[in-house]
Amino acid sequence: MNKKNISILILIAFLFSGMNVSNISAEEEIVAEDTSTTQAPTKANIQKQKQEMNLGNNVSAETQLKLKNNAEETTLRERIQTKLQIFQNKKEESVEKINEKKEQLQERKEEKLQQIQEKRELRKEKLDEKLKERITKIANSIVSRFEKTLEKLVAVKNKVQTRIGEMEGKGFDMTEAKSLMEKVPVKIQEAQQKIENMKNAFNSASDSENPGEAFTSAKEVANIAKEGIKEAHKSIVDVIESIKASVRTRTQQETQETTTGDNSDTSTEN
Repeated sequence: MNKKNISILILIAFLFSGMNVSNISAEEEIVAEDTSTTQAPTKANIQKQKQEMNLGNNVSAETQLKLKNNAEETTLRERIQTKLQIFQNKKEESVEKINEKKEQLQERKEEKLQQIQEKRELRKEKLDEKLKERITKIANSIVSRFEKTLEKLVAVKNKVQTRIGEMEGKGFDMTEAKSLMEKVPVKIQEAQQKIENMKNAFNSASDSENPGEAFTSAKEVANIAKEGIKEAHKSIVDVIESIKASVRTRTQQETQETTTGDNSDTSTEN
């Protein structure tokens, strides 16, 4: 081909190529419109998805916050519970220590009280021994005095009884004296029995765990014995008074008889 033909072909190709370019541009615009039309809902969907994702993120954040708060509350509760348990343990230990100290103090107190009680008992035993010795000494003195008094009464009773016989032999009326004399041995026997009761009371006081109170009771028995001795003595005194009364009566009678005789002699002389 010659250069002229080649130039024509190039021109024809260029023309056709311009038409295609315009068509291509129009088609691209249509496709662009279609693309923009189809891309608009896609952006909305993307925005919605973003919102949903943000909402999901927010919900997730709240959940995580709640979980975190719950975890912190649980941890705080556990810490508080642990501290309470520690406090409770310390409190129990303190209570145990206090109770131990109380028990120790109570034991020491009881030991001291026991020692004091033992000392008191020992002192009391010593005092009781001394008191018993004193009681025995006093009791022996009282018993000896009462027995000697009663022996004297018995001796006086024997003398009075002999005197009654003598006075009766001399003609004195001893009827009342002899009647009273019968009561004397009974009173002496009663006094003797009361003295024996007194001796037993004093012996019991000496052996008693509380000799002071026992001695007080024994003294009451001693007073009863003393009254018995007084009664025996009075019975003898009554006999003696009866004898004296009989003697006085006899003397008065003799005096009267003497006076009457003297008067009779005087009258005869006159």
